[in-house]
Amino acid sequence: MTGSLKRAFEALQAKGTLPVHQSGSSAEGGGHPKRRATINAATENRSVSRVLGDALIFETDASIVLLGLRGSGKSTLAVFAAGEYGKRIIELEDEFQEATGFSPAQYRKRFGAANHTLRQEDILRNTLRAHDKGAVIVCDANALEGNGQELLTLFSTTHPVIYVMRELSDLHDYMDLMSMSALENLASLGAPLFRECSNFEFYNLTESQTLPIGPENQKSVPAFMTLKRAGETFVEFLKELQDDDFSLRMQPNTSSSSNTFELKSHTCAVQVPVSLLSQGVADIEGFALGADFIEILLDPLKSDFNHGRLSNETADKISQAYFRVRNSTTLPIIYHVMRRSDTISLDYYKDCIHHGARLAPEFLTVDLSIPKEHIADFVRQSRSTKVIGHMHTNYDWHNSYWTKTYDTAVQMGCHALRLTRPALCMGDNIAVEAFRHTARQRQHQIPLICFNTGPLGRKSAVSNTSLTSVIPQSMRESADLELLYEKNSEVSYLTAQEFTHSLYESFTLNKMRFYILAGSEGDTLLASMHSAALCAYSIPHQLETVTPRTLEDLQELLREHDVGGVISDCSFAMEIMPLAQFLSFHAREIGAVDILVPSCHLSPGDKFPENLSPWQDCFQQGSVKSVLGQNTAFYAFLLCIPRGLSPANRIGPKTCGLVLGAGAMARAAVAALLSMQVRNIVVQDTFYVDAKKVARDLFKRKLASPTTQPRLHVAKSAADAWLPDLSPPTIILLASTKSNDVPPDVAIPSQWMSSRTGGVVVNVESYEPSFTPPIRDDGVPLWVCFDGLDFFLERGYAQFRNLTGKQAPRAAMRKEVLRIVRKRQSRSTTE
Repeated sequence: MTGSLKRAFEALQAKGTLPVHQSGSSAEGGGHPKRRATINAATENRSVSRVLGDALIFETDASIVLLGLRGSGKSTLAVFAAGEYGKRIIELEDEFQEATGFSPAQYRKRFGAANHTLRQEDILRNTLRAHDKGAVIVCDANALEGNGQELLTLFSTTHPVIYVMRELSDLHDYMDLMSMSALENLASLGAPLFRECSNFEFYNLTESQTLPIGPENQKSVPAFMTLKRAGETFVEFLKELQDDDFSLRMQPNTSSSSNTFELKSHTCAVQVPVSLLSQGVADIEGFALGADFIEILLDPLKSDFNHGRLSNETADKISQAYFRVRNSTTLPIIYHVMRRSDTISLDYYKDCIHHGARLAPEFLTVDLSIPKEHIADFVRQSRSTKVIGHMHTNYDWHNSYWTKTYDTAVQMGCHALRLTRPALCMGDNIAVEAFRHTARQRQHQIPLICFNTGPLGRKSAVSNTSLTSVIPQSMRESADLELLYEKNSEVSYLTAQEFTHSLYESFTLNKMRFYILAGSEGDTLLASMHSAALCAYSIPHQLETVTPRTLEDLQELLREHDVGGVISDCSFAMEIMPLAQFLSFHAREIGAVDILVPSCHLSPGDKFPENLSPWQDCFQQGSVKSVLGQNTAFYAFLLCIPRGLSPANRIGPKTCGLVLGAGAMARAAVAALLSMQVRNIVVQDTFYVDAKKVARDLFKRKLASPTTQPRLHVAKSAADAWLPDLSPPTIILLASTKSNDVPPDVAIPSQWMSSRTGGVVVNVESYEPSFTPPIRDDGVPLWVCFDGLDFFLERGYAQFRNLTGKQAPRAAMRKEVLRIVRKRQSRSTTE
């Protein structure tokens, strides 16, 4: 492999096209003029891609190429990608072996390097042509020999070609016969070559650097769970690159969705420097607490100033820091390069922006002081990433410079515009409000983020409509904050908690009252969990547990001018549904709701906007006109099930799901399976008639993909043998609740757990393991078992998102729930 890289490296040197810095792929305008002309001509043929707005979005059937050194995890990531998109895996090395009867090393030794290069290039060309669609193609350094780079570069104009990276220590463990110094040399040779012919890159972090995703109460889990986080992150990364309308419609309604930020008010983005993220012990979840977005700040490194371009070493650090964030939170990411024209060249800035686009963040800022042709290039090449025009300068807000900058952002096609300046006096806060008013009168408008920075500018930051910059609490408490602000006045002086607290103290937002319907032992746990979440964010709402005797009593509560919402467990999910005049898509299809949100704006006769979510009415007191209903149990199932599915059990035509129960929770379980395109679903309940009704009702709904033809079956008794024409279930959902008069710890019949590859079990009620799943002869468990504690937490996170519009503070909620559950368990043991 070292020889392959050296030969490719020397070939590029001879051609004069070797990138000594990171400046984006040739598909983005770099590289040799002749090759660039060929590529530009090729982009006219977009058979596997389409233009969405101004950005090129790859179709879901477009093949994906993974490049990188051996041991970087390409093959493992390919398994996850293939499972998610139903693609086949093509290993270029296997293709070479099949075509020649030799491995690449054997062929080179027997026939010589020149013949090997020609054969390798020919096989790569044929592979890319034959597997243009529906494949994940895995390539190592051998693919770069000869004209391999040109072939891959051309392929990248219509397909994702992804450079996969990994820490050198992990690569060294994989290639244990190679010294670390030799490996460092190999990586330094490979990085510019792989980047030259790819259009994206992914940093494959080890599991020790990511958050655990296994069940709370299952200590021993199948080996694949150690790779699950990286696989999920990679799949989410691919979704940013490819267009999949149906899967996006089925995703949980994360209120921080980047697609709707301009509709939301009073959001904030926490600024976190790359230098802070590069530290191995960085508390990313703590940094993000209370924020709606994470803004990764790149302050250009002095070490790169010698040659005026972004070095590959620095690019590696940026990628690693970025994916540490991506692995640790689901918040949308803003990639921001701080440009100070006196210290950073235009070429260096362009390198940084091109590199950021390769990481596929939701948002990327572009400094509007650079030449317009470069701004237009960045916007055109942004693909799924949305561009925020950015300007930070000392001009007074009354200066015409600001309106000209606004017009430039509109003209260049920026998705939004952020304008900031350091406040010199309190009067600057009045001036910025005047400019906002002026901007609202412009004929052509885009979302505007506009405020002053520094201690004196905090008032204008709080009154800004969206994406106000904040900093982590740890930076706020740092003794170096004053020094940092003197160095760079773009840095915020507010934390997310201070920002939120100020919104209520200034009466911008109103304190609200939330009700939890009493009906099970879980209601006190619900109250404690959500109280902890509100406290973590400094949101001063009140939570009350109530027991309305009739629906009319509950309706009276919903009419109160300061009510923010009602949370219920599934005991009342079907009974309270008539109180909602508007239903989310999933609640309507399921026929049950577990949260109700009053609206002061929508009247019962109004048309429900497709892009409206409950959080748009949050925290505003007034006369209630209507009530919106949502089902969060559906989202909890949708999140728990994939976490426990191994690559061997990825959903396919023969996948079978089993639902035990027939109440509202079972309806949500069946809906989740349908939306995940599980084609074979079996429902079983003590009351056969109820189970039959669930199957009949849900079969008629539009939850499944138009291309999926699901089959719903009803099993009469748990004592029966498994249905002979179905594969054993690999997804088992214990959705029986106390309202069904069925014990929540229903045992799963052993004959129904005969899957040789195991599967995932979700038990919605029991907070402790209620059965022992089958294990292999070597003691390794076959099944991943999520109990009611895991399900309760996922559902709580979804409830918080839908009621407040903010990402749930998972750590705070989980800590409080575990504290109470462990206390109850301890008391029960003592008694």
